Amino acid sequence: MSWIERLDMWSSWIARAIAIAGTVGLVVSTATPAVQEWVARFVLNTDAFRSTTQTGRIFVSDNDHPHLSNGRGERWVQDRETFEEPFASRPVVSAAISLVDADETVRARVDIVRVDEQGFDYRIGTWVNSRLMSLQVDWIAVGTP
Repeated sequence: MSWIERLDMWSSWIARAIAIAGTVGLVVSTATPAVQEWVARFVLNTDAFRSTTQTGRIFVSDNDHPHLSNGRGERWVQDRETFEEPFASRPVVSAAISLVDADETVRARVDIVRVDEQGFDYRIGTWVNSRLMSLQVDWIAVGTP
């Protein structure tokens, strides 16, 4: 017997129990409609589980962006990262700094500025007297293929 048949038997059993309880004057509260909705949305609907993940790495250094290591004021690098394969809808993107080569005081930040199906815009920066020689960011995007 498949799990779907068992689920159908369970649903029928609950319905019979409620009917019997009603004949003897018992009030029965059940989450059956909520359970049925959950099963329909998440168990039987395989689209709810369809997702794809893409990952990548961004590396910036003062070789390409000498202003990062001058130690004066706010300094930013802004660029766009393109996904290898476009997503069907806008994915969720998360990024984290995974490597820093800096002088004594480290102030570094990465922001995901804008995300669409094709990729995302990011901004990496430092400020005050921090001197960044290089910074690496690892990112992950999760969305519908």
